[in-house]
Amino acid sequence: MKRIVVCILISILLLYCYGGKVKDKFLKGNFESNIRIPLKKLKSNEDKFYAGLSYFNYDSIYGWERGFYLVRSSKYSQSDFLNNIKKYIPKMLNDEKKLSYFIINAFYNQMYDVVRNLFTKEYYDLVYLGNRDQWWDQCEKVRHFLKGNSLHPRYLYLEKKDNCIKAKEKPFSLAVKNEKIDGIYYKKDDLFYVIALNENFFLGNIAKKYTKFEKRRIELDQKDIDSGYKFAIYFGKIKAGYMYEFLRDAGDYYELFVTIKTSKFFDKIYKIRDYNYFKLRKDDLAVIYSKENIKEGHYKTHRWAQYYPEDFYGIYKGKEKMSLPIYAQDTYSILYLIKAQLPDCIERANFISVRRTYPFKLNYSKKTFKIKGETIKGIAVQPEYLGQKPIRKGYDGEFFFDGETFEPVYSKTKTEYGDLTAYVIKKINEKKWLEEGNNYENFRN
Repeated sequence: MKRIVVCILISILLLYCYGGKVKDKFLKGNFESNIRIPLKKLKSNEDKFYAGLSYFNYDSIYGWERGFYLVRSSKYSQSDFLNNIKKYIPKMLNDEKKLSYFIINAFYNQMYDVVRNLFTKEYYDLVYLGNRDQWWDQCEKVRHFLKGNSLHPRYLYLEKKDNCIKAKEKPFSLAVKNEKIDGIYYKKDDLFYVIALNENFFLGNIAKKYTKFEKRRIELDQKDIDSGYKFAIYFGKIKAGYMYEFLRDAGDYYELFVTIKTSKFFDKIYKIRDYNYFKLRKDDLAVIYSKENIKEGHYKTHRWAQYYPEDFYGIYKGKEKMSLPIYAQDTYSILYLIKAQLPDCIERANFISVRRTYPFKLNYSKKTFKIKGETIKGIAVQPEYLGQKPIRKGYDGEFFFDGETFEPVYSKTKTEYGDLTAYVIKKINEKKWLEEGNNYENFRN
């Protein structure tokens, strides 16, 4: 009986010390007792979160790595984290080692909302404004860069001078202004720019501030103007429908109309009626406007965007700014862009999708393709994704062009459900395009 009582008392004592009291101790300012709790005793998300916060309110910054780990593993939001430590942040700005330790650890732990909330408005606008959907990618590159160059406070000797925190023997510094970070620099250049320079992928305000827009010269084959293609779409080996691309001269620009329709048979399985419209600048084939009317199964959407290539940004649905790299391209006009340059090769392509831009490397190879008993020798173009954040459902595709005429033969995309291939049936003029059920009004609604 005594042994049972002793066991119960020990259990109660352990519960008091390690569980259920973490939040209360934190709110009472008793941080040290939370820090001393073994990690294996922190079972709930709440316990992990408040034990993690305790490390940031305690003097020793060497426990902050564990603090970040606990907060991140607690599944609490980054906003919750910031709201609980915001009173402590101004103190860090007077201690160069603490500030650099904090922000680099935030990068290391992929807490990128925390990072951007430590920026001044000017710096925030430079690296984030219009970059919401690309922000994760940019920060991932910074994280890999910091790790690859051993830029961690535990290895750095830091000093503060002229509102700039510098690392001796390492060309790394943080500029501080009005209790916020006003710049992250490497070799006197903005770190986001340095990474963009290495990656050849300049986004938005970074591109506008640090680079010069160099206009390219693209001349289309006259046979492609006021003309189009009819594709047969196959889902695996099943013929699913048709796709039409039609390009016409609209005076100051080209208009590209893209229609995707499933057949009556396939409509019963999954009905698709997509109408995509683009305005392309004549001299360089830059996309200056896009509109999409999408109907796929039960999913319907209508979206549009205006693009300003020289200023590296676009306006999505008339109100939301989106950042652009040099010459972002929609995934349909890329066919004309590649064809116009053959046999020369465009090495990079930045694809626009909704509010985000995806960087790709274009790999070229010679290939022989057989269709309906005919052998075609041509050029296969395979886009290789260079971004950090995985594309939803992935991407694995290929374009194939005739080696003599440079006419497109097919485009292929691998999806999670199987191969989706569009084979060119024939070239069509405007009259034929309209006869086969296309209507300009579908692209305006």
